[in-house]
Amino acid sequence: MWIYYSAILTGAVLMLLRYVIKLYHLVFRFDPATMVIAVLDH
Repeated sequence: MWIYYSAILTGAVLMLLRYVIKLYHLVFRFDPATMVIAVLDH
């Protein structure tokens, strides 16, 4: 059972780390060209 709970914790930490990095880039290193949400096909 401990493997299950450690896997949940590991996944949550990895997701949190991703969003903390994204928030850091949004707040401190804002660049409109890299913050495009959708890809435009021309």
